[in-house]
Amino acid sequence: YYYSVKPPHIHGLGIFQDGGLMYNNPASIALQEVAALFPATPEPSLVVSHGTGSAKAERPDTSSSRHLLRDSFLLRVFRAFRQSGNSKRAWQQLLSHHKVR
Repeated sequence: YYYSVKPPHIHGLGIFQDGGLMYNNPASIALQEVAALFPATPEPSLVVSHGTGSAKAERPDTSSSRHLLRDSFLLRVFRAFRQSGNSKRAWQQLLSHHKVR
């Protein structure tokens, strides 16, 4: 479920929040869990991570001039935050350095 107003409270368990804010690609966690629970199971030949799509690639700014608003600290922090939700990048990281076992 996606909760747009506030995280849900489940009586007796507490408040829950979407884990995508800190760990946007749960496939890595799933592969680690499979390896821990079933150590004799061979490496999977297919991993399906059902996502919501990906953003259009931004064109890099190649101009040599700098602009105060464009290069401000807050804007760079915002860009870094947006990049943390990049599903293609998360998938590439999963493939590049996560090997089950």
